[in-house]
Parts: sequence; structure tokens; C-alpha cells
Amino acid sequence: YIGPNRDCGLLDGLDYVASKDLEASNFILATGPLNDTDSLGSYNELLQKSCNLRLPMVCANPDHLVVRQNGERLLCAGAIADHYEKLGGQVVYFGKPHKEIYSICLAQLTAFSKNNILAVGDTLQTDIKGAQDFGLATTLVVGGVVAEELQISSGRMPSGCRLQNHCLGVGILPTYAVPTFIW
Repeated sequence: YIGPNRDCGLLDGLDYVASKDLEASNFILATGPLNDTDSLGSYNELLQKSCNLRLPMVCANPDHLVVRQNGERLLCAGAIADHYEKLGGQVVYFGKPHKEIYSICLAQLTAFSKNNILAVGDTLQTDIKGAQDFGLATTLVVGGVVAEELQISSGRMPSGCRLQNHCLGVGILPTYAVPTFIW
């Protein structure tokens, strides 16, 4: 298991046996870094050994980074999984942008049609792309992951032209955009 203790609840009720012994393991589960300050290099030895053992990795969060409300940018499980693939490891992804997660969520929202759902996220390649591929309207929070690329500070909106050019360059155009999202 590669992830923080706060994510361990994800495993509750599943039929598995946790192991710290890689040789006795059937797969690796990645939900994110163990510590917020970890770098990809923190996992090199573990990932190389896992790759040598041909252990598949299950990545439960394909995002590469997360931006905290204080603006701090932190490593996410998707970056660890990408690094594993570059080492030659096999990765199975769950979560955004893969359609299965949207199907599961929509099955829980039986009182609503897709036309009444708005997906909100700060990452074009996972949050916005996944929702759009599933047929949902989207709102990009520009003060998150893309803020640095758009050269804006938190709470600010880029010019419409800059935002559109950036999104078109990535090949993903959200339905709407907002500077921040507070709940």
C-alpha cells in the first residue's frame, strides 16, 4: 500500500490481506504519497523492486498533483503510477478520467439525469476530460492545478483569451470556469 493513513478507510470491507512483504504480495495499491512532503524519488527503491517482481499497481487516484487551499502543490498517486509505468510496471487506473467511476456515481444518483449534473474540478486531464467524456457539463476551477500554467494567483481569473488558448492547447475545453471553489 502506498498512501497516507487517512486513505486506509478505502480498504474497509474489502476481501484482502495486507502485506508489507513485496514477495508475498499480488499487487500494489497507490492512493497517494505516504507523506505530503514526499517526492517521486522517495519511491524509487520500492517501485523498482515491485517492477522486478512484476507486481501490477492499482492506482486509485490518477491525478498527478493536488493543490491545497493554501496553494501548496503536492504529489498525487497518478504521478507515482506514471513513474512506475516508466520503470516498466503495469498499472490499472480507477477514478477520473475513466468512465467506470462516473457510471458508479451516476448509478447512485438515480433521481438525476446527466443533464442536471455539473462536474467541478481543477484538472483538465482528469476532472474535466473524464466528465466530458461521460457527457457531463463541467466547471474548471482555475485557481487550482492550472493556476501556475495560466500564471494567475489564487482567486483570480485569467483573461478569456488566455484561458481558451490554454484549454485548446491541451485539447480540453470546459463548459464553465470559476476562480475558486469554496464549500
